[in-house]
Amino acid sequence: MRLLRVQLRNYRGVSASDVSFSRRGVTIVEGPNEAGKTSIAEALQLAIDFPDSSRTRRIKAVKPVDRDEGPEVEIGLSSGRYELTYRKRWLKSPQTTLRVTAPQSESLTGREAHDRLKAILDETLDEQLWRALRIEQGKELSLPLFNLPSMGRALDSAAGGDVATDREDALWDRIVEEYDKYWTPRGQPKGARTTSADRVNEASNKVAELTRRLDEVEGDANRMNRLITEGVDLEATRTNNEDQEAQLTARWEATQSLHNKVEQLADRREAAEANRDRAVAHQQRRQELIEALTDADAALTALEIEAEQAAPALAASTRRNEEAVTALAQARSALRSAQAEHRLAIEDRDHLRQKIEVVQLRERHERYTEAAEALSEAEAHINSARVDDDSLEGIEQAHLNHERAKAAADSAAASIETTAFNDITVSLDGTEVELSAGEVERTPVDNEVTLLIPDVAQVRVSAGPDSKGLADERIRTRQAYQQLCEEAGVVDLDEARVAVQGLQDALRNRQDANEAIERELRDLNPETLLSKVERLTLRVDSYPRERSAEAPLPEDHETAKRTASKTERTLDIRQDECLAREKTAEESAEALKESQVNESVLGARVEDARNRKRHAARQLADAREVNEDAALTDALASAQQQAEAAETDLQDARAEHDAADPETLEALLENAREATSRAIKDIQSNSDERNELRISLDLRGEQGLHTLHSEALSVLQHMERQHDRAETRARVAHLLKETFEKHRQQARQRYIGPFKEQIDRLGKIVFGPTFAVQLSDDLRVVRRTVDGTTLNVDQLSTGAREQIGVLSRLACAAIVSPDDGGVPVLIDDALGWSDPQRLRTMGAAITAAGKQCQVIVLTCTPGRYSNVGEAEVVKL
Repeated sequence: MRLLRVQLRNYRGVSASDVSFSRRGVTIVEGPNEAGKTSIAEALQLAIDFPDSSRTRRIKAVKPVDRDEGPEVEIGLSSGRYELTYRKRWLKSPQTTLRVTAPQSESLTGREAHDRLKAILDETLDEQLWRALRIEQGKELSLPLFNLPSMGRALDSAAGGDVATDREDALWDRIVEEYDKYWTPRGQPKGARTTSADRVNEASNKVAELTRRLDEVEGDANRMNRLITEGVDLEATRTNNEDQEAQLTARWEATQSLHNKVEQLADRREAAEANRDRAVAHQQRRQELIEALTDADAALTALEIEAEQAAPALAASTRRNEEAVTALAQARSALRSAQAEHRLAIEDRDHLRQKIEVVQLRERHERYTEAAEALSEAEAHINSARVDDDSLEGIEQAHLNHERAKAAADSAAASIETTAFNDITVSLDGTEVELSAGEVERTPVDNEVTLLIPDVAQVRVSAGPDSKGLADERIRTRQAYQQLCEEAGVVDLDEARVAVQGLQDALRNRQDANEAIERELRDLNPETLLSKVERLTLRVDSYPRERSAEAPLPEDHETAKRTASKTERTLDIRQDECLAREKTAEESAEALKESQVNESVLGARVEDARNRKRHAARQLADAREVNEDAALTDALASAQQQAEAAETDLQDARAEHDAADPETLEALLENAREATSRAIKDIQSNSDERNELRISLDLRGEQGLHTLHSEALSVLQHMERQHDRAETRARVAHLLKETFEKHRQQARQRYIGPFKEQIDRLGKIVFGPTFAVQLSDDLRVVRRTVDGTTLNVDQLSTGAREQIGVLSRLACAAIVSPDDGGVPVLIDDALGWSDPQRLRTMGAAITAAGKQCQVIVLTCTPGRYSNVGEAEVVKL
């Protein structure tokens, strides 16, 4: 892209500004602050980014504040194969126009013009490169990354490789995008893949469970098949047995020629025996009817006797149940009484214990009160005391000093001894002293003493120098002693000792009072203790009034405790008795119920016995109406004679028949029949088991196991396919990214050389012939070498870093700008940290770079770029 012209109207503080730029080379735009230099780059970006309808904060910020006009920008530029003029106005009468003059003419307005410009720039402009080559005013000049698509293509071409196109860059972006779907930045599988594997495992477990259940069904199905096979075999066995039975029956029938006579005689005998048996049966039936009537009568008699005997038992059960219910009621009443007595005993015991507690608490409170008063007195004494151990020690020392000084003065001082011969009054230093006859007054002379004998004489005695000094010391020590006593508020040492002893007694009394208070209060405070005494006193006083029992209150707590223990034992006994009575009542009620049931059953049996007796009598009477007992006896005798005759004939014929061994044939036939019956039973058992299995299979078949299994298997296979595809794509993406990245790294290493050479070329103009740089893989300048000293970029001065930042942008622009390609380098008031020498060499470097690319410099300091040789200067 080449920026050809930017016109501003009503933009921030700029009323109108029109700047044209050289297509190639350096254009320096000079002007004072707020002349609109920085607004050129800002307006260009806003015109590209925001439609004319935008009212964002950034658009409102460029509206002039002193007039109601909309900011307006007109841009002339070329980008790729396009030459165009673009104009836009915001806020006030919004407007957008685009006029394209190459490669073919286009004229658009409004949003359509805005979108068309965006499309042209998306097609022809590397926006990352445009931002990288801009140095904005007021922002830190950092070293940019040049790992950009257009930079890569230009460096590939400079290195002699194939020129990478946007398709290769888009392919790399797609590879990275595909890789990021499956792998974390650290190369670990993403959560979605782990979740997919877990879902495949869950689906596999579900299929395994359904397979197990299907295996159980198939096992039962196999068992059904075996039973069906066994059933077929059993049918064959039955058919075989039936065939054998038929064969033996045929053999049996084949012997008819041998035993026809036997059968005929047997039939005759059987008929005779049947006739006889009927006669016997009639006789037996008649006898049975007679015996049935006799038995029914006997049974009825026995039951009536039993019923008569059962009545007292029922009455006894009823009586026992009533007694048990009464006893239970009495036991429960006794239990309630025992409970009431025990509750009263507990309340009495607690009341008497509370009375003791009231006394104890009241005594504690009294002791606390006494201790508190003692504490108050001790505190008052301590607070008012003016003598303590230290002051006493001072007084004692002062007293001792005074006594020593006094003794020394007395031992060294002269004295006047006055002896009265008669009663007399004399004056010693102005103090009258009355002396009786014979009384002696001795007065030491510390300094000077005047003895006046009224109307007789005046005697003045002066001490020597040594005596005066000792006398002064005695006076001084006495004054010190008296002063300490006055400060302590005592008269003398004895009173001070008494005061200190009183203080010590007060301290001890305070400690004793505190200990007593702590001992009496324990975990309570005075108010809580008093409240507890009052509440407990109120409870104790109210209990006798609220106590409703007539029994007298126990004399003391111990008596109440014994009474409570006694009532507790009584309560336990009453509870045990109540439980025993409840058990007895339950047992007696159960026994009564059983007796009542037995009575009901016995009554039903007696009634049934009467019915049976009536029935037996009716049957016997009906039978005798048909045949008398004698007729049945005669018929039986006649039938017996006929049967015996038939038996004789049959025996004769049977001897002949036995020779044919019919028993063996019969045994074989019977066995064949039993075998057939057994086969039928086995067939039935087989059928029953098959029915049970069929029901079980039908029930499980209703659960749709095959359908569930098929669906689960289908889901598993689908998930496995998806998971396998995803895993395959993940592995392929990993391999493709790894391979592509390897080749990109190789290509990057290949084209780092041309970029480094371009920076070194420009840098030697600025820093000298020993200048060289080292680039990182992402084409960032990381180290600089000058005169054999290599430093990291962050170790360089701010000015040096700024200069390298400008040089690296110029080098990049020179590489990516052949045939008017790339983007211009836009420098907005940089090189403020450069010294004059570096400004001269930087001017030469900018001139050299301008021969290969477009460079636009915006500055408010014209002299800063005066060393740029070939440059078009525009003054604002």
